[in-house]
Parts: sequence; C-alpha cells; structure tokens
Amino acid sequence: MNYKSSLTLEERTSSLFHSDPAATGEYFATFRRYSQLQPEKELMLAVLEDAVACIQKYAKSSDPKERRLFHDTRNWLLTEDDDWLFSFTSVCENLGLNPGSVRRSVARMERQCGISEKSAAAHCYRTKRKDRSKRVRPAA
Repeated sequence: MNYKSSLTLEERTSSLFHSDPAATGEYFATFRRYSQLQPEKELMLAVLEDAVACIQKYAKSSDPKERRLFHDTRNWLLTEDDDWLFSFTSVCENLGLNPGSVRRSVARMERQCGISEKSAAAHCYRTKRKDRSKRVRPAA
C-alpha cells in the first residue's frame, strides 16, 4: 500500500520554514533537483515535519501527555548529539539543512505563537510511580 502524499515537496515543506526565507531557499536549493527523495530521506523529512507539527500543536496544551510530547520534541531539537542516525543534527545534515537555521526558524515560530524560552523550559509534568506522583523536570 502506498502512503505517499500527493502534495509536492515544496507544498509539504513550506510550513516548516514559513518564517525564515533563507532556510526555505536553502532547503529548496538542496531538493529542487530531485523529483523523488530516497526512502531514508523521505523518512527523515517526515520525522522533521512531525517534530515541527508537534511543537505547533502542543506548545500551549495543558494536558500532561501533550506537554511531555512538546518537551520531548523540543529537547530532541535542541540536542547537539549527532551520533544517532535520527538525531536532529543528523536528520538536518542528511537533508542538506543547517541545523542552526532550522532551530532559529522553530524558535521564531515559538515566539510568534507566544511561547517564551523561559516558560517552555520551566514547565514540569507529572509521572505516576506506583501509588504516588513524582515531579519530573524535563532536561533543559
């Protein structure tokens, strides 16, 4: 079964970088010459698209599970580790994107949505541990 989107590559990625024309230009300069991406790069693009969508969707959520998704995604985006194939840095580099440019675009998007760096980092969520709750602070 083919789950491939009927949208063009440009349509799929336009929302990723709508606030940063330089990142959009960098992205399309890399991919315009390819009519189809390799399957591995399609998967990496899907991971990056999902991360941006997750940040947009759950940034202001009050639901603990959604807040955790937001913070896990944000931590993935801010981590400099490139040892793992699907780390943010590796995904960007394999897609021909500058990780710093993408991070700046996402940070701009967060500011436009009214999310401050301080409020995003300071949020705590609860996890159940046997019969008691334990406060857990996400990694900064």
